[in-house]
Amino acid sequence: SPQANINNNYKSQFADVNRWASESGYVDYLAPQVYFGYKNATMPFDTTVQTWRNLVTNSNTKLYIGLAAYKLGNQDNNAGASGLNEFIGTTDLMKRMVLTSRDNHSDGFIIYSYRALVSSSNQTEMNNLKSILN
Repeated sequence: SPQANINNNYKSQFADVNRWASESGYVDYLAPQVYFGYKNATMPFDTTVQTWRNLVTNSNTKLYIGLAAYKLGNQDNNAGASGLNEFIGTTDLMKRMVLTSRDNHSDGFIIYSYRALVSSSNQTEMNNLKSILN
């Protein structure tokens, strides 16, 4: 489950996700932690998902997008001014993120944390997400 920022994986963790995504024998799947909103100043969700989709060229490597339900109802202090409050008062952000992931042909998604998603304060968000799951 590498960081969403591909360059940071190599520079700070010495994780060669480029190789893992393109060559057989390293990993069965990648689940980047795309814990950003659409309005994030440096790593907008849709662009980041598309970058990862383009990176994974090995047909034997699956791509699952990590979603940040734990941010629901909270300020995202690392998102810049435009994305600071994107996770506050939302009712369909997780749903839109899953749809964006599907549009980019990901193999699925992983929610962190499930507990945050099912909390009583996020029931509308959860119900909207459930409406697109089959």
